[in-house]
Amino acid sequence: MTPRAKKPAPPKRAVSGFYELPDGTELLSVTNILKFGIVKDLDGWHGWKAGELAVESIPKLVRLRGVSERRKAAYWLGKEGDRFMKAAGKLGGEVHDLIEADILGLTVAAPSEKAQPFMDAYANFKAIERPEYEATELVVANIEDGWAGQLDTLLRLPNIAGQALLLGDWKSGSGAYPDYALQLSAYRRATVAWTKDGQETEVPKTEAAVVIHIRPDKYPDTGYRIYPFDTSDAVYAAFLNARRTAVDWAKGLSNTVVGEPYEPIQMAEVIEEVAS
Repeated sequence: MTPRAKKPAPPKRAVSGFYELPDGTELLSVTNILKFGIVKDLDGWHGWKAGELAVESIPKLVRLRGVSERRKAAYWLGKEGDRFMKAAGKLGGEVHDLIEADILGLTVAAPSEKAQPFMDAYANFKAIERPEYEATELVVANIEDGWAGQLDTLLRLPNIAGQALLLGDWKSGSGAYPDYALQLSAYRRATVAWTKDGQETEVPKTEAAVVIHIRPDKYPDTGYRIYPFDTSDAVYAAFLNARRTAVDWAKGLSNTVVGEPYEPIQMAEVIEEVAS
């Protein structure tokens, strides 16, 4: 039986965090560069989420008996931040998918109850800003600089920038954070792209980058705000520094720098040799 030919498609990010290009080249994803290349101090936030849950769960916690049950409760409390982030990521993914489907004119299932307010806000964005889309969820790369990723959209916002083509990024988290600039500065310097049918193409030149922050609870008037982001050469240089850290250290050297432990007698010999 003749195997069915694979449908042409753009490169995809593997579980390893790398995109494999058609010629076999592997490039670390922008997402993983930011994950492993910059420091995000979330310890305080995770502690806050655990504390919130503990206060809400006082009646349950005071009934716990025995070391085993208390350890289970401590683990449950400690993981609240992870559960929160996972749920937020799932919601954000749904909102992204629904927006992409709308841009492409696809018919999809109705939004979930949690996603509906975000899609109402997106409807406000469309009605007020009258966006003109050039591309959505476009896989791009800069082979020379060693990275690949998937940008959210290329669009025009007549009310803000006339007919200038902008790089846009949909965000539905709690804020518009500075490290978004690193991601956007990279995508604006992509040198190659792949269409949804896997064809290699040039990347349209953009004039600037914006984050469309969809957050109906934060912006009760329209449900969204549009934030301009600095994507200058200085920001891109910081991104490349993060890439070096991610590739050289987090995804490389950190896995090799710890040697096998000395046996006690070997350690004694080393100490004696150093002392002499």
